[in-house]
Amino acid sequence: MKNLLIVFIGIVLIGCDDCKIVSGSYGDGMLTIKVDDSKVNGVLDFTQGEPEVTCYLEFELTQNKKCSKSVKLIDSFGNEYEGKIEVREKELFIQSLEPLGACQRIIDLNRGETFVLDE
Repeated sequence: MKNLLIVFIGIVLIGCDDCKIVSGSYGDGMLTIKVDDSKVNGVLDFTQGEPEVTCYLEFELTQNKKCSKSVKLIDSFGNEYEGKIEVREKELFIQSLEPLGACQRIIDLNRGETFVLDE
């Protein structure tokens, strides 16, 4: 019985992840995250290329213990795209489950992109 309890505690500890999204700037300022209480607001905003193409997407979610979260990515025209965010240690992985128009020309969010917390 004692061995079973130790195995169970070990499994619980292995399963515990810190899935809190941290406020700050990610990916050299391309992604900004603000956390108020349990609400997370994110803005992906950058311009690249010649002629310039702007990528602007925002999302909001409620922070919880799940490391993978479904979100709606909203562009500057109000169009919504299904997506997901995975929380990793000092990183956010963002993936769009639908083509994103202009953003897709400069960043491949359909395959997903990892943004590292700026230090």
